[in-house]
Amino acid sequence: MTDILIEGGIVLTMNQEWKVFPDGAVAIEGDRIVDVGDTKRVKRKHPAPKKVINAKNKLVMPGLINAHVHLHHGFFKGMVPGNYGYGNPWMVRVGELYMKGQYTKERAYLSVLMSCAEAIRGGATTIIECGPPPQFEETHAQAVADSGLRGIIGVRAQDVFAPPGFVGTRKDMELYGVTTEGNISRIEDLIKKHHHKGDGRIGIWPCLFYIPDASDELCARCKELADKYKVGVCGHANTLKPMVEESTQTWGKTEIMRLYDSAALGPNVLLAHAAVMSGQDIMAVKETGTSLAHCVFTSMGLGYGSGIFGHFPEMMEIGINITIGSDGPTCCNHWDMVRVMNATFLVHKETKFNNNLWPPRVVVEMATRNGAKGLCLEKEIGSLEPAKKADIILFDLTRPEWVPVHRYNLIENLVLSVSSDSIDTSIINGKVVMEGRVIKTVDVDKVVAEVQNGAEPYFEGSDFLGTEKPYPENMPPLW
Repeated sequence: MTDILIEGGIVLTMNQEWKVFPDGAVAIEGDRIVDVGDTKRVKRKHPAPKKVINAKNKLVMPGLINAHVHLHHGFFKGMVPGNYGYGNPWMVRVGELYMKGQYTKERAYLSVLMSCAEAIRGGATTIIECGPPPQFEETHAQAVADSGLRGIIGVRAQDVFAPPGFVGTRKDMELYGVTTEGNISRIEDLIKKHHHKGDGRIGIWPCLFYIPDASDELCARCKELADKYKVGVCGHANTLKPMVEESTQTWGKTEIMRLYDSAALGPNVLLAHAAVMSGQDIMAVKETGTSLAHCVFTSMGLGYGSGIFGHFPEMMEIGINITIGSDGPTCCNHWDMVRVMNATFLVHKETKFNNNLWPPRVVVEMATRNGAKGLCLEKEIGSLEPAKKADIILFDLTRPEWVPVHRYNLIENLVLSVSSDSIDTSIINGKVVMEGRVIKTVDVDKVVAEVQNGAEPYFEGSDFLGTEKPYPENMPPLW
């Protein structure tokens, strides 16, 4: 029996043909789409659904895929000075607070749950968390599962605890597993324990969080482990010029080329940022079928330069799979995937002095089909087609920012005129997770209040905020 019938909406399937049903319907049974088409035909075939969603004056489309996030950053939102840049010790200082126990598992759970709620309201039905702190990975997996999101948790790998990697204490080393073999054993245990958790929504991947922290052997072993369990590898690579220069000086090659020479690139590898790419780096990514996650707001906020000397439009032209992500709230400060599409579309037109660079539909593909491919889920999500997972969002087209709406301007309005605030409903894995902007899986008011109460003493207790502390010019209090 049909569980949910969405009827009477403009259905943007995002299939290869960009098929649109102006008066369309989607039938869902369990966690799968079983039919998509004209409302009259689909209703005749599915006459007695358990739940009907009237989608009149709504855009029905695949849920957006946020291909790079850091969920725990929600607890530190706004703590990063707006003029924070490479070399500022902020990240190290916050890392010290993790180790001192001020950021507990209880706070981590609430922070991730709050971030997941914001991600759902931001249009995402799937996220990939690129490496939470090692003591919180299981907490993150549980919180994402409880939120209703589909999500992949990257498990950090690190076996270098001296420059050019982050210098770590013995306690740090033990969290990761100390040795290369210890890292692999730890990651493998977490895959066995949590992969396919939450009705199959949760995935576990090895994560090369900071490649200078990983030996060549560990890079290679992470890829081998991913291949063994048919999962992927995520990480950050070629993020900005100082890091590329440091890698080249230390190893004689960029991070991308280190991975290439270690046989650690491939179709199941997703690398974030990639703002500084040589021709050799680009061809290595192209040859191996590796995907890249473009995080335009982080690049603009932290000065990575991906819009100025990045090559994302050119890389797409030669067939490299480009996904998009919001990154964490200390880098991007929001989870609105519609805004991410908007900025990605606009910034390269500006920096390339080319208004005809690409049409808006390109960034919609980045947020749907490309994202699915980057997460190795192209057979499961990214478009509305029978047999795929029922991950669907509905936009309210009566909102002023959408009007007038017409078959000629639907995608232009989606990319250029609106935000995720006009998303009314979110269905993930066949379950209604948000309806009427109300999230059903999380008591948002309660979680927000608890995070606020926990964060206030955390801010006050930090040793690097306030006028009398090391960075007063970065963070002057207002009261």
